[in-house]
Amino acid sequence: MMHDKCTGQPPTTTDVVIVGNGPSALELSFLLHGNVPRYDRTHPHPDMLLHKKLVREKGDRHLYDAMKRWRSLTQHFPSNETYTTDAWPVNVLADALIAPADGYDVKDFTCVSFGRCDRYARDHVVFGRAGAPGGQWADCAIEADEEREARTLSYREHLGLLGYTYAQYYLDTFGVAMPQSERPKREEVAGYYAAYADRAGVADSLYNGVDVSLVERVHASEYIVHGTCADGEVFATRCRKVVFASGLYDEAVRPPPVLERFSARHAIAARLDKAVQTGSDDLPKSAKADRPVLVIGSGFSAADAVTENLNRGRRVIHLFKWQTAQYISPLKYCHKSAYPDYADVYRQMKRSAEAACDLAEKTDEEQLAHEQYVGIADCEVVDVEDEDVSEIEEGSSEPSYTVTIESMIRSGGASVSKVQVSAVQVMLGRRANMHFLEPRVRNLLNLSSLANTPAEPSNSLIDIHTQDALQAATATAATKRTSAWLAKNGLRDYLHEHGPALAIDNGELLCIGSLTGDTLVRFAHGAVIGAACVLLGV
Repeated sequence: MMHDKCTGQPPTTTDVVIVGNGPSALELSFLLHGNVPRYDRTHPHPDMLLHKKLVREKGDRHLYDAMKRWRSLTQHFPSNETYTTDAWPVNVLADALIAPADGYDVKDFTCVSFGRCDRYARDHVVFGRAGAPGGQWADCAIEADEEREARTLSYREHLGLLGYTYAQYYLDTFGVAMPQSERPKREEVAGYYAAYADRAGVADSLYNGVDVSLVERVHASEYIVHGTCADGEVFATRCRKVVFASGLYDEAVRPPPVLERFSARHAIAARLDKAVQTGSDDLPKSAKADRPVLVIGSGFSAADAVTENLNRGRRVIHLFKWQTAQYISPLKYCHKSAYPDYADVYRQMKRSAEAACDLAEKTDEEQLAHEQYVGIADCEVVDVEDEDVSEIEEGSSEPSYTVTIESMIRSGGASVSKVQVSAVQVMLGRRANMHFLEPRVRNLLNLSSLANTPAEPSNSLIDIHTQDALQAATATAATKRTSAWLAKNGLRDYLHEHGPALAIDNGELLCIGSLTGDTLVRFAHGAVIGAACVLLGV
């Protein structure tokens, strides 16, 4: 039985607690249920040097034994351009074995098979904040249309998990073979991870909709995990090992005060859009004229919103940082052949930022009326005037917001302007908040100097890449004591290799998933298998 909303009280004792219910947590649960991965010698890896290394040790009963020799197995990887050097070698090794066809002109197959053995099972529970299996992927299924309709960075074949593949899910769900090299919508991926829990046989260990409040070490090799179920019931579970799998993107970054009111307006904008598409007569003619949508943000989420609105025929005004940004937009690194949508948005951002015109020219009403996309770089929102929400919901008037924006760069031209829009979409991204760590562990991870809640500087336009710095600058003494916001590279700088696993301190606290700094699902398998190796004591 799957505990979708923690309908049952978590156990008071168990062997292992996994914090987080995203892809890595689900996959680790699959292994801890006694499913043992093995190198399938009947399907040898195309890299014959790797294959020879894997079969050299005849005593290898399973992949756990091989993974303990990961240094020797991956020693030749840097000289082979097939293998990336951007991920932890254990993750690259696991990816190579699970999807060996990548980089080779061979038919898609896998070198990993599974056998069931209860001796390799461990009692465990999975606590996740998301209300369904999948972590952040589950959250996107209940967010705005722009989030659900956005496509993933990875292809389907790179989003699958051990035990129940994405290809099998696609066949079961749609009745046809899964197409290759296609980026699915996030809502579809959320459906896969939700189905994985049952199909892979791990649902009996999942407690979803749970907020973990404290992971406390009480004795050597003994921890108590405190939390609250979705029904408000508090619990405390005692365990020997804890695995952190809560991810880098489990909590949305809150907008600054001037924009915070728009976080709940996505549903209204989507309903109006649907009515316009269907020609509903309950909307006034002025609404069908389609005022532009204001999108705020510099990263993937903002680009998704821009693309989705343009695809629906809605004009877009896009506010983003350029010269004032403290980072290079991740969109810059999206190749036009692999990610044409992101590359196109970045091209338009760059063209807008380098255009020789001031703020008044860019916000001229006549120009806005004829341009599908207008990018405005390095501005901040000063004020927003909007109509009464109840009138919008009744369809008695067109949603209209007058947004005052101010240039952050003084160049001699107009520095303040106003634009009228039909919707405001603030896409500031997500962050990891490990507030449940006890002070001792926070100190080990150098998390004590960051604020616990998003900063609120006057009326600034904030993006996720400057959020941590702003939090640190505005943190009070009280918030510093309870802080735990993570940077973009997760915990990588503070983890140490514990065999084939990544650990904190003495190896009783393990990390998997994007917290390790490798954010793609395809490069999460190694840390998961390594963590299972340590937890099983093999």
